[in-house]
Amino acid sequence: TSDGRVLWFRNQTGLVRDETGRIRYSHGVMFDITERKRAEQLLRTLNQVALAMERALTPEEIFAAVARELKKLGFACVVFLTDESQKRMFPKYWSYAAGAIKALERLTGLKIENFSIPVETVDVYRKVVWERKAAFVENVEDITQQVLPKLLKKFAGQIVRMLKIPKSVSAPLIVEDKVIGVLSVESDDLTEGDIPTITAFAHQMAAAWRKAQLMQDLERSLVEQEQAQAELQHTLEKLRKALGGIIQAMALTVETKDPYTAGHQRQVANLARAIATEMGLSEERIDGIRTAGVIHDIGKISVPGEILSKPSRLNDMEFGLIKTCLLYTSDAADE
Repeated sequence: TSDGRVLWFRNQTGLVRDETGRIRYSHGVMFDITERKRAEQLLRTLNQVALAMERALTPEEIFAAVARELKKLGFACVVFLTDESQKRMFPKYWSYAAGAIKALERLTGLKIENFSIPVETVDVYRKVVWERKAAFVENVEDITQQVLPKLLKKFAGQIVRMLKIPKSVSAPLIVEDKVIGVLSVESDDLTEGDIPTITAFAHQMAAAWRKAQLMQDLERSLVEQEQAQAELQHTLEKLRKALGGIIQAMALTVETKDPYTAGHQRQVANLARAIATEMGLSEERIDGIRTAGVIHDIGKISVPGEILSKPSRLNDMEFGLIKTCLLYTSDAADE
């Protein structure tokens, strides 16, 4: 057509014969099937988007999949996210050409990533966000004027031409019964009849978005769990080293009080560890048995040194003190 649109037609022809069977003339009827072809094309794109979004793991990848397939139809798109109160919208992802965005920012002095839209100031967005209904916009320039600050409204028409977005269909992105944003699809080839298909795109995107959020939350949780386990392991290792130092200090104290048996505790500990290793016990059990070997004579601390090193025969009272060291060792091991 003169405006660059492609129209599809189906031609149905027939032959008219006379009574002798001779062909007299033919007739035909042309059916405009442009809308049907368009619906089939949109449906194929919708299926391709669904397949692409199944492989997407992040919101960025989801939008990229949608934008890539819509671009094949000559459509641009942008995703606005809403705040918790659903009173403001923020452009988060867009498929506009980078050069067009830079030109737009130079023209208006605004950075697109810092721009926000009060929902209540735009009729269409009130309907989409607050009423959860998709909407077709015949003239995007009208919306652009509502969106822009007062001093920039004069640039509305120029912005629409720069971004090539004369018409749009906006649909809510709903996750867990809450509007989290708006998908706006823009082109000069949109009609009100495209609302159901664009709404289906939005529903698919929202579902994929939620899946990606859950995957990211799970991944973050696993990372935090691994970090917690690593910190716990580090703390246990520090405690184990501290306990080992304390035990060695106590063992040395015992050897100092009883020089006749110096080295005996280490020998017992080494022998016990060797036996436990041969038995195939776990590293934790082996370490516990070695520690028990080191402190098995710790009860000697409770006995005066002059009794432990007495060269002559012990009297009954002294021997009674020697026997109490067994109880001390048992109590120390339990603790």
